[in-house]
Amino acid sequence: MERGIIPWRRYAFLVDMIEKINERKLCNGRTALQKFIYFLQELYQVDCGYDFRFYTYGPFACEILCDLDTLESCKGIHAEFVGGYGGYDYTPSSMSERFKSKEPDFLRENEDKINKMLLQFGNYQAKDLELYATIVWVDRSLKAKKKERDENIIASLVNDLKPKFDRSEIDTKVSWLEGRGYIL
Repeated sequence: MERGIIPWRRYAFLVDMIEKINERKLCNGRTALQKFIYFLQELYQVDCGYDFRFYTYGPFACEILCDLDTLESCKGIHAEFVGGYGGYDYTPSSMSERFKSKEPDFLRENEDKINKMLLQFGNYQAKDLELYATIVWVDRSLKAKKKERDENIIASLVNDLKPKFDRSEIDTKVSWLEGRGYIL
């Protein structure tokens, strides 16, 4: 992104996502938003404008946090710290439509993909989304490096990255993603 240019597409997209997540009463914290956006970019080929890197909880784009902070300070969304689990809940504001009106074509063109992704992944908690996103990350990394990929290789690498998850849970989620054509 060039300096001085307002990323209206990203702002409109985030506000729209937060509205859709809240309408469906889905997990709407930072980790879930990160993973939903990662899935949209990687699994549904929606160019949301974010550059993901691997971090503690899987694929992460720091620009998302910056954009959420900007939207909150401009009253495009509300952010509430939830002490029980140490995260944030995001809700739309009365100014949300103002941001969405900046990129109506982008939102309209990708509405079906956003809805499909939320239908597929929206009911999972952040912990599950972290694991699914890590599996996709490993698969994409192996593919980019033209390395051998199969369920066992992916599961082993994910287990190395995420030892807090049981191998059987990793295996189950790898199979689930492969069965839907998301990986391999």
